[in-house]
Amino acid sequence: MHRMLFENLRSCLAGAARCVLVAGAGLLLGLQSAQAGGSGTLGDPYTTLSDAYTVPSSGRYYFNTGSGTFEADVDTAEGGGWVLVLQYVHDGGTNPTLSVLGAGANLPVTSAAALGTDESGDATRWGHAGNAAMSQFTGDIELRWYGDTSNHGRVIHFRSSLGDDYVRTGAGNFSGIEANFTALSGHTANLPSATTNLQSNRGDGALTNVPFFVTGTYHWSIQGNGSRWEVDDTPANSSQNTRHQVWVRQTPGTTEVTNTNDSGVGSLRDAITNANADPGEDDITFNIPGAGPHTITLASQLPTITDAGVSIDGSTQSGASCGDLWGGTPHTLMVRLDSGSGSDPGYGAIVTEAADTLIKGLSITRFSNGIALGTGSSNATVQCSYVGLAPDGTAAGNFTNGFQVLGAAARIGGLTPGQGNVIGSNRSAVITQSGSTDTAIRGNFIGTDPSGTLARPNTLRAINNASGSATWRDITKNLISGNSSTAGGIQL
Repeated sequence: MHRMLFENLRSCLAGAARCVLVAGAGLLLGLQSAQAGGSGTLGDPYTTLSDAYTVPSSGRYYFNTGSGTFEADVDTAEGGGWVLVLQYVHDGGTNPTLSVLGAGANLPVTSAAALGTDESGDATRWGHAGNAAMSQFTGDIELRWYGDTSNHGRVIHFRSSLGDDYVRTGAGNFSGIEANFTALSGHTANLPSATTNLQSNRGDGALTNVPFFVTGTYHWSIQGNGSRWEVDDTPANSSQNTRHQVWVRQTPGTTEVTNTNDSGVGSLRDAITNANADPGEDDITFNIPGAGPHTITLASQLPTITDAGVSIDGSTQSGASCGDLWGGTPHTLMVRLDSGSGSDPGYGAIVTEAADTLIKGLSITRFSNGIALGTGSSNATVQCSYVGLAPDGTAAGNFTNGFQVLGAAARIGGLTPGQGNVIGSNRSAVITQSGSTDTAIRGNFIGTDPSGTLARPNTLRAINNASGSATWRDITKNLISGNSSTAGGIQL
């Protein structure tokens, strides 16, 4: 018999035909591991800039974002995800030609050469991404700038999200950079904060040809105006040894879902990757064009949520609302996650191993597990969702569990109008396993449609502790009805 702590087990069956309280059989189900959108090899290149956040270490990787496969160096420093797009290590007194790299060309290999080395003869370490190459990196991006010189001891090292359209088109400038940047390690320069002047519409020279400066005092210049090599100074010639580097990455926290693609910029998969990479709370919202409901078909499990405070809120999609189930108003859901498979695909939809995850306003269907709250999760909340039902309330199911709970203080549903879930047509609705603690299940319809009047049976279990010991806070005001005779109500 499982050892169970009941602090408040009440209303386990609100209006249901029966409530069964017996020891459950062991059913141990492992979590599926997250799958990335490529591994960075020649045969399996990364397909988005945000994939650079997933590299195991700094180094060289393969990418193909739509314009051919190319190699690029990824740096995990300064928050990670940085792809090197410009590098010129220049020997003072020389004025070599710059190398503009096009779409699909290999990007520079990171140089370890000392300041004053002439690297202009090494094509793998000399060059910068032109407008076409920068256009391979879609979505919101930010640039990281680094420069030092033999002329003084100041170092330029900062990041800024300004200029993303300029570097792709060559039209525009870096207006506002003096106030919109973050200083990074070692930054001691006057630029960009002192910036008073800008060069505009420099085409492929957007990153090189004096993009921001103070006239006659401080410049960033790489063969600017034909011969100037400058780092926070103005020698107005090529006399000094200089090093210039620029990296690009997807802006952390770019978490608006704007399409139904399985991966890539604007996808839910990309939003979760960005949220994981951005410390602190992140709200994933939805703004998919067109009339819904919108179905996101997933070919693999979404990335495991590892960052605390991530919310995935489908109710932010236009037309969605969280209804009062107990008052007779169903939810209006506009985002559905679906495997597209008529049989168990072998992977789940959403897994969290973090604290304070919120999942809301989603229809989740035809996965192994709909939602898995892993052993590392705590205070996860799921509300206003249909787990096992399509947005219109028809049966679609999940092949094993609607919910698999292994963490602490899970909150499934709630007692405030709009918080309850509808959990039906799964093999089991809610399964807890050894190690789960303080679980609360409140205000849900389990085994019915959203009206509470039509059966959407869970066929094996409704609420069940499948293995080991677990503790519960309460099971309160749930409509448990319509399940198969073997599923019953609550089996602990």
